[in-house]
Amino acid sequence: MKYDTKNPRPTPSQERLKELFNYNEDTGILSWKFHPNRKDLIGRQCGAIRKGGYLAASVDGFKYSVHRLVYKYMTGNEAVIIDHLNGKPGDNRWCNLKSVTPKENNLNTKLPKDNKSGSIGVFFHEGQNRFLATVRIDRKSIHLGSFETEKEAKAARKAANKLLGFSDRHGEAA
Repeated sequence: MKYDTKNPRPTPSQERLKELFNYNEDTGILSWKFHPNRKDLIGRQCGAIRKGGYLAASVDGFKYSVHRLVYKYMTGNEAVIIDHLNGKPGDNRWCNLKSVTPKENNLNTKLPKDNKSGSIGVFFHEGQNRFLATVRIDRKSIHLGSFETEKEAKAARKAANKLLGFSDRHGEAA
């Protein structure tokens, strides 16, 4: 189940969510208050862990990410992107969820699995026999410099991250 930002299926209304669920904002647990078909679920935590560590639950025949249900439950609004501030997708405590823009969400991207340097934006250029550091902002690549050592390139990228407002967890291993 992927949330399609071009054609999103709205989550159920806040009123419907409050009819079906109880939410503990300190623990992040969304539990069934009422279930139309399964009385045995009442009082139990809703959602099953899916790929990536996110919780998903079925409501009225459709699957939704639990963090999306929680956001709508608490605010009554639809969010395009919800960031888990601590980077843990199963942590749905209210203090850990924030509606963000795609640009803001990109400031805490995890390290791609195929990354060879161990740092986003740092790579070895064989033709120059040097390490290059780059950063992408608003779909534009900015060259930060060419360095003799990987350590220098990583330091340049880290300084740029701080200057540009990247999250401290940007580029952490997935």
